[in-house]
Amino acid sequence: MNIYIEFKKDRLRVKIGTEQLETNIQGDFYSSIPGTESSYMFRDQATIEKLKDLVNRHREKLGLFKKIQYWPLRNRVLALVDHEVQKLATIGQIFTYATCFLDGRIVAVISKPVAFDSSDLGDIEKIKDAYINRGRKMKGDIIISELT
Repeated sequence: MNIYIEFKKDRLRVKIGTEQLETNIQGDFYSSIPGTESSYMFRDQATIEKLKDLVNRHREKLGLFKKIQYWPLRNRVLALVDHEVQKLATIGQIFTYATCFLDGRIVAVISKPVAFDSSDLGDIEKIKDAYINRGRKMKGDIIISELT
């Protein structure tokens, strides 16, 4: 399945198929300390349950062939990171969040371009080649804004 998620300062927006979920998050959701995996984003059970429920509902709707195909391939997640969040989150945090809670196997962390309109999350496909978590030498504890 293709999952599109936008990380904003005050909310998360997720789209799977035609269904879209928008959930508000608390002010301390992102950690301002690089390399901390104990940030609130990994402990916010209410948000995590909403995301997992959305993924599970769509996984249950898959037919038999698609379910068999799903297990080795999992989900393809395109994570768009807003400008305000780029100063607070690391590549590793966003990648781990998408892997753990959206069941992502292929995860692309994309820094939101200035002129990009993200009102339709499906439009992230147009800029998917601009992902920043490339190569094996990329360290996950780099603040996203330091790369741009």
